[in-house]
Amino acid sequence: MQIKSLYILSKESTFGFASESQPNDLLASLTIFHIATKQILQHEIDVFYNEWKSQKTIKGGAIWHLDSLDNYNAIWYNTKNQIEEDITLTAGSNSLNISKNTIVVQDGSKIILKSAKATSNSFSTYSSKAPLKISGDIVLHSNGHLQYEIQSSSGIIPYIRFFTENKDKNVIAMEAEVFVDMPPPLENPFVIFLPSLERGTVSILSGVTKTAIKTNFLTPLGSPLYLKMIGGSSGYSPVYDPKKKESYFTLQGTWGLVETEEETREPVRIICGISGIEFIQQPTDDHISFHSDRGAYGPYQLTDGEFLTATMPDAPYPVTTAWVSFPNMSANYYAQPEPSPLYGIDNEQGRFLKFLEIRTIALSSEGETPIFPLMPYHGVQQGELAQCERIEQVVLTPCRRDIILKNGLDLDALKGPESLSMQIPVSLSATGGMTGSIPVCPTGPFNGMTGMPGPTGPFISAVTPQGLLAKFDEDLESLETLTLAHSSDIEQTLVLTDVREEMRVALLTNQLFLVISSYEKFEQHEWFSVEFRLTQNSFEELAANDVPSCVLQPLRNIQNIRYFSKKYFKDALLAVLGRDPLEEYGDSIFKYGAAAILILGDWVFELAPYYWSDHDAVMVIKFSNLSLKELVADTGLWTLGSVFNDSVKNTQAQLQKIIKEAEEKVNTEPDFKHFSYTIVNDQSGPDGGTQLWNGSLFFNVTVPLNQLPPQLQGLAAGIKKDKFFAHHMGATVSSIDAIINDQIKTADSSLFGLIFYEDPGDLIYQGDPYAYKVLSLKVLFFNSQVTNFSSQIELLVGELFDELVTLPNGLHGNNIILNGSYQKHGSEESYLFIEESDNAFIVESQVLEVVEITKAQFITVLDSQSNGSSERVETKFMLWGSMQFKELEGFDMFSFGPESASEFIGQLAFSNLAIDMSFNKISTEDPQFIFNAGQMAFDISQSSARPKSLFNKFPLSISGLVQGSPTDDASNNDFDVRLVRSHEELQHFLYSGYTLGNIEASPENTSESPTDLGYMSMLTPLKQSKISSPWFGLVFDVNFGSPGGLAAKLNFKASLIAAWSPSKDNYQIFSGLKLPGSSGGNTEITIMGPLKLKMDRITLMPTQDEAYMMKFFNIALSFLGVKFPPGGRTNVLLFGDPAAQTNTMLGWYAAYKKDEEKKKESGDDKQEELSRLINQSKDS
Repeated sequence: MQIKSLYILSKESTFGFASESQPNDLLASLTIFHIATKQILQHEIDVFYNEWKSQKTIKGGAIWHLDSLDNYNAIWYNTKNQIEEDITLTAGSNSLNISKNTIVVQDGSKIILKSAKATSNSFSTYSSKAPLKISGDIVLHSNGHLQYEIQSSSGIIPYIRFFTENKDKNVIAMEAEVFVDMPPPLENPFVIFLPSLERGTVSILSGVTKTAIKTNFLTPLGSPLYLKMIGGSSGYSPVYDPKKKESYFTLQGTWGLVETEEETREPVRIICGISGIEFIQQPTDDHISFHSDRGAYGPYQLTDGEFLTATMPDAPYPVTTAWVSFPNMSANYYAQPEPSPLYGIDNEQGRFLKFLEIRTIALSSEGETPIFPLMPYHGVQQGELAQCERIEQVVLTPCRRDIILKNGLDLDALKGPESLSMQIPVSLSATGGMTGSIPVCPTGPFNGMTGMPGPTGPFISAVTPQGLLAKFDEDLESLETLTLAHSSDIEQTLVLTDVREEMRVALLTNQLFLVISSYEKFEQHEWFSVEFRLTQNSFEELAANDVPSCVLQPLRNIQNIRYFSKKYFKDALLAVLGRDPLEEYGDSIFKYGAAAILILGDWVFELAPYYWSDHDAVMVIKFSNLSLKELVADTGLWTLGSVFNDSVKNTQAQLQKIIKEAEEKVNTEPDFKHFSYTIVNDQSGPDGGTQLWNGSLFFNVTVPLNQLPPQLQGLAAGIKKDKFFAHHMGATVSSIDAIINDQIKTADSSLFGLIFYEDPGDLIYQGDPYAYKVLSLKVLFFNSQVTNFSSQIELLVGELFDELVTLPNGLHGNNIILNGSYQKHGSEESYLFIEESDNAFIVESQVLEVVEITKAQFITVLDSQSNGSSERVETKFMLWGSMQFKELEGFDMFSFGPESASEFIGQLAFSNLAIDMSFNKISTEDPQFIFNAGQMAFDISQSSARPKSLFNKFPLSISGLVQGSPTDDASNNDFDVRLVRSHEELQHFLYSGYTLGNIEASPENTSESPTDLGYMSMLTPLKQSKISSPWFGLVFDVNFGSPGGLAAKLNFKASLIAAWSPSKDNYQIFSGLKLPGSSGGNTEITIMGPLKLKMDRITLMPTQDEAYMMKFFNIALSFLGVKFPPGGRTNVLLFGDPAAQTNTMLGWYAAYKKDEEKKKESGDDKQEELSRLINQSKDS
């Protein structure tokens, strides 16, 4: 039987319950109540009564039902009070199934329909759009309507349920009972009328109990809240549970919300989730509305901005539950990050801190109140707590947060005060302001006003348990500063200032995960500012970006003044420059004046938003109980993600790529362990262990190449700017340190980060003699210190001694690979780049055979006078190794090298050969290389000369090497050995037996030709050439032994040079002798003024007994052009001992031959004196 519309007969508070013994009572007061029209149909009484009278066989009674005003039916039951057939009562699309043999029981003012077969209270099935399994008996109340309730030991218990799925598509259910207890007896029972179920809702009638019902909703202090029924507004609604595949009741409509059972008119607070620091506050006892048609299903992944939906795959009905709203227009939302609430000084308790209640935002906006999910967790069973916490963190909290914030913020209108980008039409560019060739300069003199550096307060300081420091105005409405990283060193303090509304609101949310990646949006809205300060480096950058001196000079008036925010800095700029220069150069000035930097171990990290576009930087602030990886994976968990990012999806993809690559590198790159385990996954290591990280984090951070640590500035020229940045840089906020003078002091933040630069691929010779690159640079920072450093740099050597070279079988071509390391001794830090392996370069030369590099060191030359302000960076590649010279036919002048007639391989061991590199400090481009051999030192103990060579057979000792170069070349000057921390430290890396020699080059080490250095040409069997720059020469000291009084009086010292100039076809060499007083290559020695010792020529020849002999021909004294003696010739011969095992012995012989012509008397006297001196000097 189908009955479409339902009516109930009633007699005051008693149902129309007819029987043969009570016909008159029924007829006397029978009324018909039409629910749809709420009319009492008195005129239908006779119709009902006659129908009842005609049922002679029915001895029990009837529940009357009217299909229409002229078509009625009754549910008849027999004398056993049993319904005799199945019947369905309908109301719109809803229906109530009543089974055959159901027992009708009258209980005072109620009629209970009870199942005859039930062994428990389970009775029947109520169907709305989904079947509802009712636990307990259906109860029909007597207030003139058909009503029912669910019977249980604790009364009516509506539920709120949410459903989520994990990545394996398994559905997880979370339910909470709203009511804790229904205190019996009630003044009037709960009543629900059926026809309103047409939309799946039910309502409580007027005239119900005034007693407040204790619930599982709590205040922030843990006290229970109470709901009061409001007639015609409060109600329940059946909704579908896809997990149990049945329906259940949840709350619907508006209820009174109070903190006690009695009205107090005190402010009411209700916790929003699992945290006591996220709550709603209403000014007085007020109302809460429940909306049962809202989504209850949260898929594993939802589209941006969506958290819960009513559409669930394979569910036959919409999956909804009750969300809440607060009708009071004065309600406010309070929230702070769960792991990091704010505390302020308790003035009443002295040095103690108290929790600061800081309003996040008003709930209503332009008359609209947000509807959002809220769960009563107090009644949740112990075993379900973890699951509830998980769903709250992942779904409900971010859903609620976004709904509330987006409702309260006018995100299009909230752009903050008019920014410079609106006032002055400039756009950030890499090169600064010059739009033409004419500079824009200030038009008037500086008036001495530099503007206020910042606000004067007063401020209220607040701090989190982890040490995150904030300052608010006196009303706790304006966030003035937020310190993300703190240190006693101001250069390690990162402060956000002048925090605007949308940023403040975002920071004051529970389960905070703030991701900011859009510089364009920042430029438009300016969500916050940073501090500003023009430093010396700022001026260098501005000058490099074409800001003219007429602008830089007045800017010096505010150099090193720290300004609180962009507003104050801009006011100062307008004061010292005026509007036009600021319009022209403002973008560069703001970028290079921003003081949002952190410095760790001399490494500078630029965190200001003006640098974000350099490498697509991302800023993250996390205070959540979820891991970074989980938060990145679900953009629904991001705090106002669409507000702070151009594309949430693109930013998510960028962060996921960073995380994935880091996790993949953990096994091969240990530097990623801290990031991957602790920062990303909240684990202490590969074996697990929770180590929850919260704090601030920046990805792709600009590390200025022109501000590398002084010892590493030389790396800048080999690094590609577009690829060099910090992988991440972050701060783990630290604990509260002390309260001093009513100011909260925090301990230094623990800073961490990683620079991971790789540019693999060897350099290839392309015609330039030298090239340089950094293959890798990896720096790990932990606890604010450098904890690991590794680097590889590569020097391409295409030429040595100005001649082409090749490195046969080189694994990296013609490249030398140097490995960098870091050492710290106490407070002293040092970086060393060393390479120790055999690199034997074959030289395409007529003189050199091989140059073998066995050790190399890269050094940045520190200029102690410049204080880092030098425009150029000077570096040196210091080389150690050996040289092998070819055995020139007929005269083995260069001595060191392989012997053609045997397997002997000689070599000349050297140190301090240098390849100098310099480049512009700011641009770091186009490095200039100079081959510098003038500082070479030689270790004869590690060297070996060919047995029959000049060096082995003549008393020589090698003293150095000179390099011919233009006299105006100053590239070899100012090399300071202290650049490697100390002379002793450099010595530590030298081979045993090496000497530093004269490290500082002097003018004597460079010249156009050897004759410019005073070397007299010396004839040998080799073809002598007039060589010019470039040229190189081995310098030997000639050991004359003890030539007696003459040498002592004349300070007699001699040096021999074996020089060569690069040549592909024929050798070009020069051999010469330098004696005291010789100059310009002339074969004469100035003894004193006009007194000179002249000679015709000098020769050096091998002898038949494998010795070498040096001859001085026609030696004579000259005074003012007069020769002494005038009538003869004197020759001197020097020779080594051919039989000696060493080259320390020198033999010499002098002979005088008188001319045939008659000697002049005066000449005879002088000749006799010269002979006397020579004989006096003989030494066997």
